[in-house]
Amino acid sequence: MKNNMMFKKISTLVATCLTLVLLTSCEDILSVNDPGAIQSDQLNDPALEQLIINGVYSEFQFAFNYLTQSASILSDEVYTDHTNIDHREFALFEIRPSNALNSATYTNLQKARVSAEDAVVRFQSFDNPNPVNIAEAYAYAGYANLMLGLHFCTVPINGGPAQPWQEILNRAVTHFTSAINTATGGSEAEVRIANMARVGLGRAHLQLGNDQQAISAVQNVPAGFEFYVYRSSNSSRETNLNAAQWISSDPWLGVDPRFQNLNDPRLRHIEQPKFGLNSNPVYVPFRPRAYQGWTADEDQPIDLNTGYILASGLEARYIIAEASGANSQTLALVNERRAVGNQDAVNLSGGELMAELREQKARDFFLTVHRLADLRRYLDRYGVDMFPSGNYPFGNSAYGSARCFIIPQSELSGNPNL
Repeated sequence: MKNNMMFKKISTLVATCLTLVLLTSCEDILSVNDPGAIQSDQLNDPALEQLIINGVYSEFQFAFNYLTQSASILSDEVYTDHTNIDHREFALFEIRPSNALNSATYTNLQKARVSAEDAVVRFQSFDNPNPVNIAEAYAYAGYANLMLGLHFCTVPINGGPAQPWQEILNRAVTHFTSAINTATGGSEAEVRIANMARVGLGRAHLQLGNDQQAISAVQNVPAGFEFYVYRSSNSSRETNLNAAQWISSDPWLGVDPRFQNLNDPRLRHIEQPKFGLNSNPVYVPFRPRAYQGWTADEDQPIDLNTGYILASGLEARYIIAEASGANSQTLALVNERRAVGNQDAVNLSGGELMAELREQKARDFFLTVHRLADLRRYLDRYGVDMFPSGNYPFGNSAYGSARCFIIPQSELSGNPNL
């Protein structure tokens, strides 16, 4: 049985060809004289339906894994002690269009988007497609667009002009709605997909300022629902990308001072730092609360096989609380989460309560691709600027003004509409 985002073993060729619409085609690859290769027109064969949806999983998991690292740097979650100029730019919130980290994040997310959207079209052309696969392709199309809209300032679609992030989130809303409307059969898989899509839909509406729609989207998501992105040491595409350097002798990514020494079991790190590529101290995190295998009583290292939550009932509750404002239910959620973090209960109201809600969310979803979008929303919607400012933890360099990813040079050079 398929459980959440379990890994599917597919060839690199197939995963690549499922994204042929993006910037280039697979024509050159497919022209190679390989009798075992899958030709592009073969993907219209209904017999390959499962292989196509496997490609959707593969592209999204890889893109989301990459985003986990880049988005955590372009926020207040981690700092870098790296010799590479591209990572240094991200850490200082100054991004050039030629920045390799920005470019890779963009390309991977666009591939994930095209793979999922293309799968929907192909499935609908089949005589008897599996509705579960259609719903799941819609859901992943929603999440790919969601991640683009939450993290990029503007995004072109299929070689078109740059669209504001709000338009990309509206694309996500459309896909999530289609996923929910398709996953109506009541099977375990369909219920799982529908709840996954509901959380994504609520997240998109919250970012857009549609509070009532956000509440409606997630109000029926079970409190205990969890949907994981699973990682594996099976291949470089499947490993936990951050863990690859955290298990090394000189890691270069550490918990930001903002989240150090909180005495909170949800967000712990090593007591004695390691030293990064520039010989500065790096505090490696243990598994945060939303990571696979986390327990409140034991420090667990993040390894190549450690997955983490993509969507959950807890996130749905946070969406409702933020959209509802400072009321008794929001206070109850805050105190419930404070108890998990070994903190005493509080009796707050108004802006102080909402500030504490933001703090608890930061701890509950540390390193799970929530923070940058949250920081952007807090600033855009409420005028609360929580982005890092002043000097970087190492040296005298000051933080810049970047608040989102940008269109990379590869797209600027190859897209006639930019």
